Amino acid sequence: MGREADPETWKEWVNVDYTYDCPTDNYLEGTTMEEITEHYYGPARLVCLVDKVDNTVEATIREWEAYDGRPGRLNCDEVVIDCATNALLCEVMSNYHNNHLDLGSTNPNFGGWEGVGDVETGDVKHITDIYPDGVTEDPREQRSIKTPDGYEEFEWHYPMHPDELYNDAKTTYIDGEWTLYRNKNIDILGPSEMHEVRHHRNTILMNTDGIAGATDAPDSLRDPVLAMRQKLRDLPEELKDIDDVFIPSCFPDTKILDHND
Repeated sequence: MGREADPETWKEWVNVDYTYDCPTDNYLEGTTMEEITEHYYGPARLVCLVDKVDNTVEATIREWEAYDGRPGRLNCDEVVIDCATNALLCEVMSNYHNNHLDLGSTNPNFGGWEGVGDVETGDVKHITDIYPDGVTEDPREQRSIKTPDGYEEFEWHYPMHPDELYNDAKTTYIDGEWTLYRNKNIDILGPSEMHEVRHHRNTILMNTDGIAGATDAPDSLRDPVLAMRQKLRDLPEELKDIDDVFIPSCFPDTKILDHND
C-alpha cells in the first residue's frame, strides 16, 4: 500500500493528554463551552482510508495493518495521523484505543488492561469494570433540560466524551485539513415531529378516558390520572420554550398507568 512500516516503530503506543471543548448546556448544542482534558492511550499512528470523491473516511486502521502487504483501495487515499500530536482526532476516528472505557467492547489484544475487564476476552461488561472499586454508577455529573413542574426532563452525563460529541463517519479530510463533524442534537435524538408528539399525547388521553370518568375508581388512582391528563393538555403551552427535539423526553410522568394493567 505505497510503503512499508518501520519495524522499529510500527507497533508503538502512546499515552498523551489532550483537550477539547465540551458544551455545558443544551446537550450537544450548548451556547457555552468548557475545555476538558482527556487521555489517549493507543497506537501511535493510525491510517485513514479517505474516499477520493466525498473526502470521508471509509476505514481507520492501525499502522501495522495498513502496511502488512494487504491490497489497498483504489478509491481511497491513505492519510497517516500522528496520535501524539493529534490525539483528539485519533480518539474520534478509531476503536483501537481506551477500550477499558467502552462498555460491551471486545478487543482481543485488550487482555484486561491493568486488571480492568475480563482477562480472557477484554470484554468490559459493567461500569464497575471502568471505574475504581466501589463505584457502581457513572460518576459524571448528570445534567438536564429544565422543564416546568410535573414534566420529565431530558438528562445526560457531563462531560461528554469526544466519541459522543463527534461523528467519525461525517468527518472529512480536504486539502490537507481535517474537519471533525460535531454531532447535533437531531443526529443523536432524531427528529421530533410535533404531529407524532400530539398523536402520542392524544393516545394517552384516549386510553385514560375510562379512568377519568369512572365514579367508582379509587381516588388514589383517579386523582393522579386526572393531574397527568391536565399536564398533557397543557403540554404545548408549558413546553413551548423547550427545543422540539427534547419534547418526547419531557412528557409528564405516566408511571401511574403501570399499575392499571
